[in-house]
Amino acid sequence: MSGDARGCAMDDGRWVGGFYPWQEDRQRFLKRARRIFERVTTNQYSVVDPETLEVERRSFKGDVIRIGAGALAWARAHPRHFLYRSMKPIDWNPP
Repeated sequence: MSGDARGCAMDDGRWVGGFYPWQEDRQRFLKRARRIFERVTTNQYSVVDPETLEVERRSFKGDVIRIGAGALAWARAHPRHFLYRSMKPIDWNPP
């Protein structure tokens, strides 16, 4: 199998992809794709109470959930815009 995208995907903000040890082309492709993915997303966010808008916690270092810049901008634009029902940008502070 050449380095194609079969078997790798975004799933609820998580990178999912694998390869067998003999699939060197696929491994190189997935590593390149992952580096791009990590450059255009972040794993830093705040978990916010949707009722009070208070920050309940900040993301942990190395969290596997990734969020794109466009989604963060949308969530930042209005106090009632949430990602995954309760997530906001890491720098979110209640209005």
